[in-house]
Amino acid sequence: MHGAVTAREMRIPAVMSVRACLSQLRDGETVRIDGARGTITRIG
Repeated sequence: MHGAVTAREMRIPAVMSVRACLSQLRDGETVRIDGARGTITRIG
């Protein structure tokens, strides 16, 4: 999880390791990613 370590060290909010995310989202779907809370929300 090098990306998670880098984000933490640089104080950049990040969402990592969301299980089955790509199999549940469709092409063109709009999502909101909240790195501070660690959530992904469909918005359209």
